[in-house]
Amino acid sequence: MPADAKEMELSSQFIEMLMTIHNNFYRQTQIPLPLNQFAVLVAVRSEAKASITQIAENLRVSKQQMTAIMDKLLAAGIVAKEKDPSDRRCCLVSLTPKGEAVLAEQDEKVKTRLNERLAALSSDQLETFRQSLTTVTQTIDSMFPA
Repeated sequence: MPADAKEMELSSQFIEMLMTIHNNFYRQTQIPLPLNQFAVLVAVRSEAKASITQIAENLRVSKQQMTAIMDKLLAAGIVAKEKDPSDRRCCLVSLTPKGEAVLAEQDEKVKTRLNERLAALSSDQLETFRQSLTTVTQTIDSMFPA
């Protein structure tokens, strides 16, 4: 199989894995917000404080769409906005305690669902799964060095 075909196969497998995780964990646990708002929360958590423009670029969302999403999250008290001290034209967004609680609750639901499913695996399957997760995580980290 040519290298390009192997890369395409890996890309397809990776996307399939992401969809499997989404369908079996996030969709099944009924995310408490619309998916676009939830994605923004996750992006804000990963950045700690980020500009609205930066979040929009990272999520490939137009600035107009991001403004509408952000307005809803601000009104719900899930995120907070403050002026960027290094650039007064920009605003930085961070999670509020309520936003942190929303994500923590969702994380707990996913962990609970995963633990329920892990209980059905043999010890050999658990070890294979653990090693696979370690390998995937390390490989992705090596592809995107800090």
